[in-house]
Amino acid sequence: MLSRRGKHRGREHFFIGLRTNCLRPLFGGGFVDILFPADHRLGDSRKSARGVGLPHRRNSVSGVASAAFNTVLYDIPMSKASSYLPSGFHSLTVHLTVKGAAGYIEFLKRRFDAIELTRSASPDGRLLNASVRVGDSVIMLNDVFPEFGGKPYSSGPAVRLTLYLPDADAAWTKAIAAGCKIAAPIRDQFWGDRYGEVEDPSGFVWAIATHLEDLTGAEIEERRKEMFGGGRVAKG
Repeated sequence: MLSRRGKHRGREHFFIGLRTNCLRPLFGGGFVDILFPADHRLGDSRKSARGVGLPHRRNSVSGVASAAFNTVLYDIPMSKASSYLPSGFHSLTVHLTVKGAAGYIEFLKRRFDAIELTRSASPDGRLLNASVRVGDSVIMLNDVFPEFGGKPYSSGPAVRLTLYLPDADAAWTKAIAAGCKIAAPIRDQFWGDRYGEVEDPSGFVWAIATHLEDLTGAEIEERRKEMFGGGRVAKG
């Protein structure tokens, strides 16, 4: 069967079951070549998924070519990885679906000093996959592909991108100058951080922070009580 992983607002990864009766319908849907599962050219293994991935970046997946992207993917020999993590990645990496991903990359470069690492575009110019480094972390992103069920991000403050920097106030000033809206004013917080939140023009909320004090749990709780009158923080 054809299935998607996630809510389609992050990684656009599709997996196809290997049963013959599930593969036949694909030939009528624009697919021009199917091979058996193999490790990705980029070094990721999908053998355990028991399926074949649709292309989310050019020449990145061994096994499928889609007429929609007019891209043929080939099986390329790879050396063994020295680590289960790609270079520069941490265990958890955010992957954003953004309307106008190329423009968003430029925004990240100007206002958060992002460094572009990779970019793979479809023939119509939309980005199938890209990655940038902000500080010591990688953000992955792609454009919206409604033809595959993709939707732009719309959950607002339900998700925050927390960014720790040496000078939170300088980053805050740059973000506001770039058109970000204040979601929570920047100030010294009871848990020991200089912290504030802004919403960027694409709707993502960034928590910008600098860690100022190493506090114990008891010290944090005492400060919290002083700030909120000894009661618990009200839930919104």
